[in-house]
Order: sequence, then structure tokens, then C-alpha cells
Amino acid sequence: MCIRDRYKDPKSAASEGRYGADITKWNAHRISDPIITKAQQVVDYAKNKGVDPIAFSTAWVMNQPGITSAIAGPRTMNHLDTYLKALDVEITAEDRTAIDNIVAPGEHISPFYQSNFADFGPHPHRW
Repeated sequence: MCIRDRYKDPKSAASEGRYGADITKWNAHRISDPIITKAQQVVDYAKNKGVDPIAFSTAWVMNQPGITSAIAGPRTMNHLDTYLKALDVEITAEDRTAIDNIVAPGEHISPFYQSNFADFGPHPHRW
């Protein structure tokens, strides 16, 4: 599995998926070359570990301090099976270091809540 082809090119994402036709309206900044590059690095890391990237990412979330649950939205039984594989993934100290080198702790790569429509005020992890 890799990043879906439609998300590899920020311009092509506008016509498909959840970003749909309104990508230029409010969320065009959420798909950019740096975001795609970092996401692909995580996918490649998971593949090199011999783990499905979705299972790895879900396991990563479940193994973060302060996280009490991982939210998944499978549409098919196949999706659910992929998410459930996360229960068999061990996140090691090496994994933590590798992922921290891709995306530093406290850093975000997609400014999800930074738009004209979502002003949640100051927060220590947003600038």
C-alpha cells in the first residue's frame, strides 16, 4: 500500500475523494508537496518494517502517551481487517526515533485547523 495516487499530486486531489471540488474553498493548504513527501516516508518506513502502513499508523496512534483510543472509519470489512492488524504491531524505540525524525514531536505537517472557518484561539502546539 502507498499513498493513494490521487493524493500524490496536490492538484489532482481536487477532483476526487473527500477533498472534492471544494479543495480551493478552504482546505487546499492541507495537501502540499511537503505533506505528501513526509507521509510517503512514513509509508516507506512501515513497508520496510514489513507492516501494512495503515496498521502501523494506527498502532503508532494507539501507542502515544495520552491517547486513550484510536478512531477508525472503515467502510468495508477489508478496511476493518487492516485496522485490526494494528493490534499485532509492536512500536519499538527505533520506530519512535525514525518517525520523530520524519515529523518532530509537537510538529504538524497538515495545518488542519488553520483556516478562516476554524479559529480555536491560541494553543501551545499551533502557531
